[in-house]
Amino acid sequence: MGGSSSKDAGVGVYGDLEVHQSGGIAFAGQTLRGNAYLRWNPKVATQTARQFRLTATLFGQERTCIEYQRDEWYDGEYDGVSKNRRTVTDYRRAQNVFLYDSLVLADLNQYNNIRDAKFPFEFHLPAQLPPSMIDPFGGRSKAEVVYGVTIEVQELGGGGGGQNWFSGIFGSGRNIHELPFRLVNPTPDLSRSYPINIPPFQEIVNECCCINRGYMTLSANIPSGMQAAGSEMRMEFCVDNKSKASVSTIIMEVKEKVTWTAANERKTKKRVLAKTQIPYDGKAMQNAMQNISLYLPTDSLESWQGSLISVVHYVKLILDTGFMTSDPKLSADFFCYTGRLWENAGGNDPSSNLVNPDLAQNDPSAPPVPAGWNPVTAPLVSNQQQQQQQESGVPVSMPPTPLQQQQIAGAAMNMQQQQQQQQTGQTGIVPATYQTPLNKTAAPDATVDSLVELIRQSFDSISDTQQWVERGGVSMSPQDLGRVMQTVKLKFNQPLVMRELMRSQWADRITCNHVATAALACEESTRGDVVRQMGPHVTDPENAVTIVKPHLSSFQWTLAA
Repeated sequence: MGGSSSKDAGVGVYGDLEVHQSGGIAFAGQTLRGNAYLRWNPKVATQTARQFRLTATLFGQERTCIEYQRDEWYDGEYDGVSKNRRTVTDYRRAQNVFLYDSLVLADLNQYNNIRDAKFPFEFHLPAQLPPSMIDPFGGRSKAEVVYGVTIEVQELGGGGGGQNWFSGIFGSGRNIHELPFRLVNPTPDLSRSYPINIPPFQEIVNECCCINRGYMTLSANIPSGMQAAGSEMRMEFCVDNKSKASVSTIIMEVKEKVTWTAANERKTKKRVLAKTQIPYDGKAMQNAMQNISLYLPTDSLESWQGSLISVVHYVKLILDTGFMTSDPKLSADFFCYTGRLWENAGGNDPSSNLVNPDLAQNDPSAPPVPAGWNPVTAPLVSNQQQQQQQESGVPVSMPPTPLQQQQIAGAAMNMQQQQQQQQTGQTGIVPATYQTPLNKTAAPDATVDSLVELIRQSFDSISDTQQWVERGGVSMSPQDLGRVMQTVKLKFNQPLVMRELMRSQWADRITCNHVATAALACEESTRGDVVRQMGPHVTDPENAVTIVKPHLSSFQWTLAA
C-alpha cells in the first residue's frame, strides 16, 4: 500500500486471510475469513469521473502442462528448396476453474470521502473440493491444484480494450493483491466405507513362458476401502497352491497414479508409495487366511478426479515364485485421504509434501503500514448471506460501509440517479450484484439427465445422489441406471451411489435386467458390492441365475447371493 506519490495518488489495496496465521491451511466445508484493506483518494474519481469497485474473489483451479515432441519440416540450409525434418519440444497447457465466488465490498466514486478502510469478508467453502496439490514427480510436465483469494479494485464500465485501467492512477500492482492458500478435505465419513473383497484369481503357473507347472488361486480383501495417509494399511489374503512351483515371498505394494491432460495430450505417471514382503510358509499358509500390512507415507496425495487431473491409488498382491516362473498377482483400487494428517497437526504440518512448497509459509497480515494509516472497519460481507438473499428474491446490494457512512452532501442524489438508471436499464453505473460461482449449478430437478450432469460436475457423487433421491428422483430404465454408474468418477463410490439410489421410491420395482446392466457399467472389482445393494429390491429373483450370474465371478455371485 505504501505512501502516496504524484503517480498513484496514494491509493492501493491489500488483504490477509486468518488461515495465514496458522500455516495457510483451509478445510473444505468450513468458513474462510479475511480482510481487505483499502487506501482511497476520492480525488481520483473526481478528476476522472470514473466509477470503481472493491471486490474479494475466491477461486480454485486445475492447471496442467505437458511436454511433448513433434516433427517439423524446414528448408534446406543451402538451396532453400530441399526439405529436412527435425524433432522439436513443445508444450500443451490447460486450466479449469472449478470454484469461483466474488463479493462486492464497496463501490468507490467521488462521493467516498474517506482515506483508509478495512473490509472483513468470509466465504463458506463447499463440503468437498479437490485438495491443493502438485504432482510429486517434478519435470517440465506438471499438474497442480491451486486456491486463492484476490482483492482487487476494478473500474466499472471502463473500456481500455484490455489495457491497464489504472495507468497513471495506481502504482504497479497496487490495484490487486492475490492471497494463495492451501485447501484440505477433512476426514471423510468413514461410515461410507466398506470392505473391498477382491475376487479369487486363478492363474496358470508357467516356467520359461511355456512349461505348465499347474495353477494357483489367490484371493484377498481389504477391511476398509478408505485408508488414511500416515497410517497402517492391512490386507488379508489366501493362497491355494495347486502347482509344482513354490512360493518364496508374498509382496504387498501400493502405487499412486496421477493422470493429467492438456489439449489433446495426456500424461500418466506412477510411483510406489510403499512396499513390503513376508516369507511364505507353504505348510502353515496353504489355503488359510493370512495378514500383511504396510505404512502409507504422509506425502501421499488424496484420491480424486477432476476435469483435467485424476489421482488413483491401488494395492497389488504378488506371489513371488522365483526365477523364470510367472508370478500370480491381483490388485484393487482404494480411496486414500489426507485430512487426518492436517487435523492431527492442527492445520500446520511443515513435514507434509501435500502441496506446493512455495505456499508453505505464513503470509504476514499486511506490508509495512503506510504513513498515517487510520482505517475504519466495515460490516462483515459473506457469500452465504448474499446467496440466501439471491435465492429468496431479495436484490443483493452492497452492505453499508464506512465509505457510505461518510458520504458528502451529494451522495443521496448520486444514489438516486443510480437507482433510476438501473430501473430504466441504462448503462453506465453497474449495480452491485452478486456474481454466481462458476462451480454452482442450477438446482437439480428429478430427471436422469440432471443426475448424470450433477455427478459429472461434482466432487461428492454420494451426497449429490442422496439429494437427488430426496427431490423425488424419477424411475430409471436399465440403460439409465447403467449411464449413471458409468458417470461416477471414483469407482470406489459406485456401490455407495447405488445404495443411495436404492432408497428411491421406485427401487422396489427393479428387475434383474437393471442389475445386469448396472453391473456391466461398473468396475469389475466393485460389481459384487453393487449387485449386493440391489439384490433385496429385485422383483424377479427367479431370473437372477440366467440374467445376472453370467456377468459375475463365482466369488461375486456368492457375495451377492
